[in-house]
Amino acid sequence: VSSLYASALRQPVHAPDCHAGEISPTGVSAILAVIPTLTIADTFVDFGSGIGNVVAQVALETCVGRCIGIEFQDNLANMSKLLIRGARVDFPNLSKVTIHEADLRAMSPAVREDIDGCSVLFANNIVFEPTSFAALEDFASSAAGLVHVVVMATICGRHRPTCPRNFCSVWTLRQRIDVQVSWSSQLHHAYWYTRVVEPYI
Repeated sequence: VSSLYASALRQPVHAPDCHAGEISPTGVSAILAVIPTLTIADTFVDFGSGIGNVVAQVALETCVGRCIGIEFQDNLANMSKLLIRGARVDFPNLSKVTIHEADLRAMSPAVREDIDGCSVLFANNIVFEPTSFAALEDFASSAAGLVHVVVMATICGRHRPTCPRNFCSVWTLRQRIDVQVSWSSQLHHAYWYTRVVEPYI
């Protein structure tokens, strides 16, 4: 994965949603080592997939059925498509990767249909604008087939047992995972959420 993306340019611009910072390959591996093993029945979705390094690595390192990246910056979406398409001859598992140029705040019916039923959602949501953050939260709260959510910024920083947020009624923080990132020499937390277990009556 590192060799595929070594020459890819990341050009931050002055808009919160438009910064391209990535989890390192070691960081992605750390997440995959903690969450349950992905199988062909799983679909992994990355909101804000950037240059596609995370979905590419998940496709190469696991037996996941599909990996789908959602990226609203056309330059990054196009770059990821070119890089992945060009590497498929050497890495056939990259054929499991689909990149959509789309804004998660206003996904087309076709894109929404493609990610419906996904089982794992990842988002490097640290620089998401409030509207993008809300769209991420709404999707996670309503996606029936979703089993795991992993984000780089906690969804509810002041969570309490009586929290009224829809997300908190569906999801509970399972574990903080230390991961390496491209924008800091320090380890950063990834937050792994699993569904709230309803009490048996």
